[in-house]
Amino acid sequence: MTDTPQLKPCPFCGSDNLKSGGDDKIVGTWCMNCQSQGPNHYVTGQDWNTRTPPKVKPLVWDTARSGDLFCLTTVADYTIREDEDGFPELEIKSCDAEEWESYEDVCEAYAAALADYTYRILEALE
Repeated sequence: MTDTPQLKPCPFCGSDNLKSGGDDKIVGTWCMNCQSQGPNHYVTGQDWNTRTPPKVKPLVWDTARSGDLFCLTTVADYTIREDEDGFPELEIKSCDAEEWESYEDVCEAYAAALADYTYRILEALE
């Protein structure tokens, strides 16, 4: 009898709520939290544990004539501009919302935009 390896958390959502099962021919693993599944093979866990989470490509920023920084993506449009007090303000426009938030510096605004973008991309994966 083969020892079944301890399953690592889901590479997509980090959940430990995993289930393995199958029959004498094929065995699969799936996450009960985000419903990701596979790979399905003869040895359970071994392939699941070698999966890597998806990588989201970085945002590419351009500069508008006004000096605002902007990045247009398929999930949302991001703009960084100065607010009335001179702080960077991140504007996020998506099909379901429009929001603004001020940050101490441009690096924080970049990080917030990337975090929002990554969340939206990963939320759409199965």
